[in-house]
Amino acid sequence: MNRAGMTTKIRDLPIGLKMGLIVALIILSVSILAMTVFFVHEIRSFQRSERQYRQSMARIIGRNTMAAIDFQDRDAARTTLAALAEDPHIMSAWILLNSGEVFATYVRSPGHGELATTSVAGLTMTAPGAVAEDKAWRLFAPIKTVYPFLVQGEKISTVVLVSDTGELRVRLLVYLGLSCSVVLLAGAIAYLITTRLQRTITGPLSALVTTMERVTASRDYSLRVDYAARDEIGLLAQGFNRMLQEVEHHGEQLVRYQDRLADMIALRTEELHRAKEEAEHAVLRNGVQPAHDDTAAAVTMPQGKVHEGGETCGNSLARLYALMNCIDAEVLFLEEESGSMLANRGAALTLGLDRGLCLDQKAFAEGYEIYRGNARSLHGVDSRHCFDLKGARVRQMEVMLLGSDNIQHYQMINSEPLRDEAGATVEMVFVARDITTQKEAEEVMRHSARRLLESEERLRMNLAAELHDEVGRDLTALHLNSEIINNSMPDELRESLKERIGIVHSLLDDLGGKIANIISELRPPMLDDFGLRTALKWLTGLESMRHDVVVELLVDTAFPRLATAQETALYRIAQEAVTNAIKHSGASTITVELGESDGKVRLEVSDDGSGFDPYSPHGTAKRQSWGLVIMRERAEAVGGTFTLESIPGRGTRIVVELGRE
Repeated sequence: MNRAGMTTKIRDLPIGLKMGLIVALIILSVSILAMTVFFVHEIRSFQRSERQYRQSMARIIGRNTMAAIDFQDRDAARTTLAALAEDPHIMSAWILLNSGEVFATYVRSPGHGELATTSVAGLTMTAPGAVAEDKAWRLFAPIKTVYPFLVQGEKISTVVLVSDTGELRVRLLVYLGLSCSVVLLAGAIAYLITTRLQRTITGPLSALVTTMERVTASRDYSLRVDYAARDEIGLLAQGFNRMLQEVEHHGEQLVRYQDRLADMIALRTEELHRAKEEAEHAVLRNGVQPAHDDTAAAVTMPQGKVHEGGETCGNSLARLYALMNCIDAEVLFLEEESGSMLANRGAALTLGLDRGLCLDQKAFAEGYEIYRGNARSLHGVDSRHCFDLKGARVRQMEVMLLGSDNIQHYQMINSEPLRDEAGATVEMVFVARDITTQKEAEEVMRHSARRLLESEERLRMNLAAELHDEVGRDLTALHLNSEIINNSMPDELRESLKERIGIVHSLLDDLGGKIANIISELRPPMLDDFGLRTALKWLTGLESMRHDVVVELLVDTAFPRLATAQETALYRIAQEAVTNAIKHSGASTITVELGESDGKVRLEVSDDGSGFDPYSPHGTAKRQSWGLVIMRERAEAVGGTFTLESIPGRGTRIVVELGRE
């Protein structure tokens, strides 16, 4: 497995396991360094004490063989040396005269611990350099002790003892076993302590993730995270609970609006059935068979002035009244010159017409609820748009009305002019549909989307701060301690462990860099400190380096800062757009352009990738997913507009425009 795959696997591990790995790495590193220092100290101490002990033994041997040297009694000297057989670690012993002649020797096993000798004039002499004491540091090499025996400052002989390091091997094996046992015991204790301690961190986070998954799966916003501590995770849980509470409240409002809308639909449906029955009865009374096509196709619009109340309703007016009663919308005929109007029940309610004064009694007697009045004499209703649209044919125009109750109402209006033979407009027909509930629901959803996005950013900021303060602090402490241990070791040991210490430092640096990258991904610090331009420059440079794609940023160096919410929304949109272009379009060049003109801030992200058909159900399902939906919601949450342009084979362009706050 390559390094990138291992990094991905470690990144995807649970937080608790990551904390355990960090603690295990710390324990292992410190234990290895401590054991190494202990073993080196033990070896040094053993060699030093061994030399001191052997020098004392050599001094005794020199004193006991002094008489034998004076009388040239080599057998007595060899007998004295033979007593060394009681010491199992003495490999050989040599008594040398001042001339270098070997006077007596003791060798336990031939070939082990022997000195280099030469023959001169029939005498056995030590070779030059054979009796030099070995000062080099070797772990298990035999220890050579050279002791000149002096009497009143005059050297009588030289005693050389060569001993093995078997005792050192035994001691190191014992120490190694004890050290491994201590490390295992410390690891077990550390594991238990870490398991206990990490539950205080990972437990609440796991509860938070579990609650989030349950809310996502069941859409039950009454769920809450049960964590009452006052630490950062507690504040995070409280913020998440408040967000769920607000979403639940908005959901209840939506349900109430839906119930209200359902009641209105049921009421209008009932009125429609009643009006249809009355229209059929009226047609039968006038001797005409009811038509089975659409009512609107059989109606002939009246020309000239609106019918006065004193006339008898003819077939044309009967059809018109029936149609006005049947339509589930507000219908209004308005005469331009006089302001006289003819309205159905829905329009009368919106305009605030009095039922007792404005109801057409003749039409009502025949089963039609038709109202008459004068728009110019209405009080408390803003009807100026009706006169402003003189002669205009309008489709789907949204207007806001302020009723007598000083409550805003929104309507979607269609208008059509009625002209005389000369082509002059004599009256206007208005068909309006109340969209107040829809507007309120859209506003609630927009508010909820903004609060959710703000909560997401707060979660990102809190998690980034937690990683920076807690994990970053521990990594810094670990790095400093490893440096202290490294500087405290002897030069020889430091040189021999240089490679391993370098690996530890490299791992610590790499881990610190990864955590810094995670923090930057969660919430780039430069976005808060230096603004959107610097954050986009960092983002484009990072993506270019990561994916070998040209990501170009076009922005004025003097681009002023925006409100925090706007900068966050534009940065997240640019980040999502660049990521989608790299992952899905196969683009080789991506351009991010940020500018301002006429008080409008404009962000444009374009690429030369494969593109897609945004109007194709398959393309939308495969390519857009939730990314484009979230980008659009982010733009609308800060009062902006979101535009997507994409053609298969010709790349994609995303444009966001918003006004400065």
